[in-house]
Amino acid sequence: MRDLYSNLKTTQVLAPAVYDADQNSDPVDLQGFGSCMLLVNVGAAGVTLSETDKIELEVEEADDKVSGPWTDVDPADLAKSVTGTNDGCFAVIDNAGDDSAVYATAYRGHKRYCRVVVNFIGTHGTGTPIGVTALLGHAHVAPVTE
Repeated sequence: MRDLYSNLKTTQVLAPAVYDADQNSDPVDLQGFGSCMLLVNVGAAGVTLSETDKIELEVEEADDKVSGPWTDVDPADLAKSVTGTNDGCFAVIDNAGDDSAVYATAYRGHKRYCRVVVNFIGTHGTGTPIGVTALLGHAHVAPVTE
């Protein structure tokens, strides 16, 4: 199969909703796949974004999805990383116009599980719509079934 549909697995790991506090996505199980792209859909921010009121997106990893321990991903293990409050940061949303966008990175680490952490920094009395999807590729067995 040469089409993407047969070779990628899509998984919703944080249901689209309006959030105003820190969120951890569901763990992404990488077993059976050689790559993982994480997509974060961010809607219009519920607050005026600034250096003090911002949203940071980061990736954590673990060998066990229940007991962890969950640790920040080394920036070298992300296809895209930026300087944030924690290691593993791939987006800092702190300016008008940074919202209503899709942010993506790829996890290149060697742990079995990864997840997206949405960090709300500052005061977010009104929420921001956010959802997270994982795309798993380079399947060990194809075609990929739902």
